[in-house]
Amino acid sequence: MAAKRGILEMGSIVMDHTMYVDRLPTVGQSLMTDNFHRFPGGKGSNQAITAARFGGQVRFIGRIGTDATSCEMDGYLRREQVDMAGMIVDPDTTVGMAIVLVDKQGNNYVVFDPAATLRLTPQDIENSRQLFVPGDMLALTMEFERETVYAAIRMAHRQGMRVMLDPLAIPLSEFPADIPPMVEFVKPNETEASALTGIEVCDPDTARRAGEVLRQAGFARPIVSLGAQGILAWVDGQPVHLPAPAVSAIDSTGAGDVFIGAFCGELTQHGDLLQALRMAVAAAALSTTKMGAQTSIPRREDVLALIHR
Repeated sequence: MAAKRGILEMGSIVMDHTMYVDRLPTVGQSLMTDNFHRFPGGKGSNQAITAARFGGQVRFIGRIGTDATSCEMDGYLRREQVDMAGMIVDPDTTVGMAIVLVDKQGNNYVVFDPAATLRLTPQDIENSRQLFVPGDMLALTMEFERETVYAAIRMAHRQGMRVMLDPLAIPLSEFPADIPPMVEFVKPNETEASALTGIEVCDPDTARRAGEVLRQAGFARPIVSLGAQGILAWVDGQPVHLPAPAVSAIDSTGAGDVFIGAFCGELTQHGDLLQALRMAVAAAALSTTKMGAQTSIPRREDVLALIHR
């Protein structure tokens, strides 16, 4: 078994305000619902908690406010054994806020204000050099200013860390040329993969084609997620399709974050790439069977039970 490694998480911390509706609205349409919930969320927070539940030794880099919601979110992460010592406390802002709409099929619309997240700077990355530990994994989202994201990737590369990037739906041409070769894992969903590569991704075959474009750009191991169809990933240089287990989905919010967190937790603790991918696919599927983002994050033993049922 490979030596266990830590995870440095860099992403948003957000309070989700979620409404469940029969169907998602069209432009200009108002819908009424009596099904409103307030859930802790945010990509970085979701990923960090999932990784910790899968045994990962997780520390967080980012910014947070001093308001009541910031303190509440900080408490959620600490209770899950996420190391928050590297968080920068900013009294002039708050954690992010999101509005989430979810229909009966579990599809969702999400709009959020990142607030404190956007205040993290390249200088903050330089000042936090001690958090970038050689041999560990950096898991980060592109919810920050671009130069801050690139500064973190470059720091991780200099320190000999593996990198897992959760990308935006932007063309590959917008990445500086040196960035893709520094990123071992990039995990776009269908929409993001389509925007990155110009290939409309809708099934394993188109995901494979998009993944090859990402590999040609320098990303060593793309992982293209396909929702209920699972993922298309590269193992030992070959594309592998792993279907998702059949579940009764009610809310897909945060499923992609659960995948990344479970994958990073498994890989850093056990070192088996294919097993980490299988566990992550199952974890993401299982998370869609409950409402909310962090409230739906499964534990490792529950995912093992799903895989072996």
